[in-house]
Amino acid sequence: MGETEIPQFFVCPISLQIMKEPVTTITGITYNRESIEHWLLTSKNCTCPITKQPLPRSSEFLTPNHTLQRLIQSWHSTNSASSKTDKSKFEKLVKNLDQAAIEKLHVLALEDEGNRTCMVEAGVAKAIIQKVIIKSFFKQGKTICLEEALRILRLLWPLAISNNKNNIVDDNFDLVNSLTLILQLHIDNKNFKVETE
Repeated sequence: MGETEIPQFFVCPISLQIMKEPVTTITGITYNRESIEHWLLTSKNCTCPITKQPLPRSSEFLTPNHTLQRLIQSWHSTNSASSKTDKSKFEKLVKNLDQAAIEKLHVLALEDEGNRTCMVEAGVAKAIIQKVIIKSFFKQGKTICLEEALRILRLLWPLAISNNKNNIVDDNFDLVNSLTLILQLHIDNKNFKVETE
């Protein structure tokens, strides 16, 4: 994979993942169909997540963005050979979880399911919990890279939980306390945001 950069307009503003079926709302903002349909079904106020303008609840007002879909498919085919990052590369990034490594892991986690699976197998989720959330934040009070680390954890969480050999919760009793403190920080300080949407 190396330095392959995901074009920002390929990423859904709701799910923060590369769009599989891009659709454009009447406000002109493009989302992944599944994400915006879920938003419209579950949101109390039916508004555009980005512009906050009113949106109709019906998905018939979502216009498929075929041009963007073809661009994403073309980008995937161009980068597919280089996108197969192996477990050893993730293990190297985990050894030194500095800001650059966390940023690179976030890009790789956004890229595809295969990378996320490999990241869980390499122990990335467990390392983020132990080194960033518990050690740096909970025990030392550092918030550097915390937001991006939480985004990675959010992407890896479903796979990490279903992976029985890497039980990331049982070994980390400080995890709940850490997450509670993070939520408290978000409530207390409007400038510190750990939201992923």
